[in-house]
Amino acid sequence: MVLLVLWEKEKISVKGLGEELYLDSGTLTPVLKRLEERGLIIRERSKEDERSVIITLTTEGNEFKEKVTLIPNAVFDKTGCNEEEIKSYNKEIRNLLNMLTTEQ
Repeated sequence: MVLLVLWEKEKISVKGLGEELYLDSGTLTPVLKRLEERGLIIRERSKEDERSVIITLTTEGNEFKEKVTLIPNAVFDKTGCNEEEIKSYNKEIRNLLNMLTTEQ
């Protein structure tokens, strides 16, 4: 999921990534460490705000995208759902997460 966000945005702060994925930094940090060890991302302190860590893709991270482009078709085949159904389920899951995390 981290790579999917980065493929869309190219660079993002750890905080922004956590907000996108609904993950806290304690969950996200080990994932980012593994991706960095595999050479897929780079973590750097922001020049504008030293407290912020910016995540960017490496060349290998961008090339990895080509390898995973076949995954959606595999998901469609396994679930029997089409792209629109998957998008609809994704939207409903995000709505549910928003309802669960919004203070009432």
